[in-house]
Parts: sequence; C-alpha cells; structure tokens
Amino acid sequence: MTPSTRTSGSDYKAPAQFSIEVGRWHEALVSDISAKGAFFATGLLPELSSNVRVRFAVPSEDEQKTIELPGLVVKLSDSDAAGRRGFAVL
Repeated sequence: MTPSTRTSGSDYKAPAQFSIEVGRWHEALVSDISAKGAFFATGLLPELSSNVRVRFAVPSEDEQKTIELPGLVVKLSDSDAAGRRGFAVL
C-alpha cells in the first residue's frame, strides 16, 4: 500500500484493501475513520450485513503501521455526499 494522506480528524484518507473471500483482496480508499467504524470508497460493493476483513496503513511516530481488522458492512453507498461509491463498516 502507498503512504497515507495525513489530515486532521475524520479527513484522514489512506489506501486500503478489503477481503470478502479468504485470501482475495480488493483495493479501496479508507476515510471517515472513527471509533464507530470507517468508510471504504471502492467500485466493488460487498453485500449489506456481510463480514469483511479490512486493512490500511496508519502513521506512527517513526513509521507506518498496517492495521488489519474484521468488519461488518452496515451501509452501502452508490454515491455519498462527496460523490464516492463504497461501504461503511463497524
């Protein structure tokens, strides 16, 4: 994955990947990250209520760290307020 774009608060954006099937990863852009979830902009939408694995890089003091977590798809968006197609996870 390429480096993230560091901005303030929920404006953080970083290249990401998600997996619907074990071992098969798809490209996305993660944004709107909070303690309650995140939004993944991508052309491929998983099914609502499906379980996915997500991974993305976050900056630390001296390097980028990759986080990989399970997630539950709670919202699908053909186009959000910013014109992005994607999905939200908890």
